[in-house]
Amino acid sequence: MKDKMIAFLLDKANPSIQLRVKKEILHTITEAEERTLQERILGEKLLGFISEKQQDNGWIGLGFHGSSKNAGQYDNQEVATKYMGEKALKGTPLLDRAMDAYVTTELTVQRPGATVRTVPGTVILNPH
Repeated sequence: MKDKMIAFLLDKANPSIQLRVKKEILHTITEAEERTLQERILGEKLLGFISEKQQDNGWIGLGFHGSSKNAGQYDNQEVATKYMGEKALKGTPLLDRAMDAYVTTELTVQRPGATVRTVPGTVILNPH
């Protein structure tokens, strides 16, 4: 039964599921197969949107977490990187640049009574 399910997924599933089955379950994927499947995944419409939202510093979109008046569901760093990880895009320039941005991008968040500013490697809390 397991073999039939795996065969079905390899034949019918989308490229990210095919990649994950070959890599994480069967442990039979070659580097060339992985690159080919990742290229197919990167061609998906939502990943095109995410790619268009990536800034020069690697940051994706206009926010850090979740939707806001300035950012839709995938138009932010956290959701986009989580989605790309689930799509098995580790090692692609799109995800690698976004992951690097977590540690190289300074963020400022306004909270009532304080401004929280992150500097790569630290968090600074400045009360008003």
